Amino acid sequence: MLTEFKFTAELLAAIFGGLVSLLFNYFPALNTWYAAKSKEFKSLTMLGLMLLITSAIFGLGCASILQINDFSCTQQTVVQFVSILLSAIVANQGVFTASPQTPAVTLAKSTSLKQQTAEQKANLK
Repeated sequence: MLTEFKFTAELLAAIFGGLVSLLFNYFPALNTWYAAKSKEFKSLTMLGLMLLITSAIFGLGCASILQINDFSCTQQTVVQFVSILLSAIVANQGVFTASPQTPAVTLAKSTSLKQQTAEQKANLK
């Protein structure tokens, strides 16, 4: 007999964080565009998306639109917000690290790296 599965805010954040990572790794055109960006851009983009996911889960939970187990919306929930955010970031980076790169992403990264190296050499002159 199956027991009822309870979704927590942290579990939802981890699921969506992992899905975003898979989207940016495997969705055609998006994956090569993203792979060609600088490391700083990619880090800030993912952090921004994880903040957006966490805020959405938190807001929907506070508005009682999304029924989340063990979720309370009070003035003291900053710690819970940080916990949800960390769950999203850990899942996002874990899936990114564990996911193999597509050949298109590998090519986009190497092309971008060559362009960045050429630009750095030109700036030194």
